[in-house]
Amino acid sequence: MNKGSTVTNNVLRARGVSACKVVFIRRTTWLWTKNFHWKEYKMDISNTLNYCIEKMLDNVRNFGSLYPNAQSAGYVYGLQDNTQDWTNGFYTGLLWLCYELTGNVEFKQKAQEHTQDFQKRYDARAGLNTHDIGFLYSLSAVADYKVTKNEEAKKLAVGAADLLCERYKPKGGFIQAWGDLDDDESCRLIIDCLLNIPLLYWMSEVTQNDRYAQ
Repeated sequence: MNKGSTVTNNVLRARGVSACKVVFIRRTTWLWTKNFHWKEYKMDISNTLNYCIEKMLDNVRNFGSLYPNAQSAGYVYGLQDNTQDWTNGFYTGLLWLCYELTGNVEFKQKAQEHTQDFQKRYDARAGLNTHDIGFLYSLSAVADYKVTKNEEAKKLAVGAADLLCERYKPKGGFIQAWGDLDDDESCRLIIDCLLNIPLLYWMSEVTQNDRYAQ
């Protein structure tokens, strides 16, 4: 038995798993691995990915300038504009992924239309009084710049990162989730605040300014 197996066994036993069960778990795992057909699994991934890309292409042609709603009604996701909700960047990010996977310019054109749309949202400060700036602009402006080297997209991402930095609370060392920055009753922190800070790390890389990462 190798060192890795010994460590695994000790962990399982520490959790109250008997020696017999440890052997059963390891034997079952080995059998599953032995019977694992990578070729079939890889084909299934490819088929699923192609299906998703086809659905995204349908969305591009049917959604127009709109975005999927953040929640469903009657098990159906409606459409919305880009003025308030926090999930719109996810759709834009999927467009960029589809373009990178396929090279289909329809995805690129729609994603760049979104960059312009996010610019309008930034200029109007519409629905940006939140930590979700990272979700919105990492997957739109940052993605645009990474894929196309669009300097206007980079400029937009810089502005978005600066907005997110404004939400930093030095006393607590965190990004404020929602609400006005001068409202003591709105000083909230949730796990999503951490999920938005990759925008700041990216900014430190492209600007060589440690202020964003710190």
